[in-house]
Amino acid sequence: MRQDRDSDAAYRDLAAMLLTIAERYTEGRIGELLDEADLAGAEPVVDRAGLRFAAAGALVLGVLGAASWSGVPAEVMGPLLGVTVTTALVVTYGIGIPSPSDLLDIVRGADRR
Repeated sequence: MRQDRDSDAAYRDLAAMLLTIAERYTEGRIGELLDEADLAGAEPVVDRAGLRFAAAGALVLGVLGAASWSGVPAEVMGPLLGVTVTTALVVTYGIGIPSPSDLLDIVRGADRR
């Protein structure tokens, strides 16, 4: 928010903080890249990867269970599984999954990010 309102001061502060992080990283002080004062008021990020994975699994099991219960032929269950898993991962992970062009870059050994 400060970058929009007072960009000069915000970018100076950001540059100083990044310089501090770089210096401490090169010194091997990985556990203390910033001072406690710099971290005051910062909220830790909540890791919800396990919850997302469980939601994706529940979605896949729910769809396949409903399909099995409703009498979908066994020949359709394989393709349905692939579509359901892909859809569940896209729904639960959203933008965090690689795009097809990212996957192609991974195969080529390049990374555009």
